[in-house]
Amino acid sequence: MPPIVKHTIPHILISMFVAPIMLGIFAWAGSEILGNREVKVLMPTVNKKLDEIVLKLDKYDVKQQRTLDVVYRNRQDIAVIKTIIHQAVLEENNGK
Repeated sequence: MPPIVKHTIPHILISMFVAPIMLGIFAWAGSEILGNREVKVLMPTVNKKLDEIVLKLDKYDVKQQRTLDVVYRNRQDIAVIKTIIHQAVLEENNGK
């Protein structure tokens, strides 16, 4: 066997079998360490943002309810005005 092939075979085997296993182990261990750290660091920030979002949604709900009330009252007013106009038109047509 030529020397170059003889010296290359272990490197090929390492790159085919050992390297992916070691990379997988390092990736898993690294994600475990970084994942826990990130959660501990980021959790207060996430909770604060969620609280801000809840407050904004509550304000939006109040504004939406007020708008709905105004629209409903306006709709009732429009119905009353239409009834008055319709009665006036009927009286005018009956009077002629």
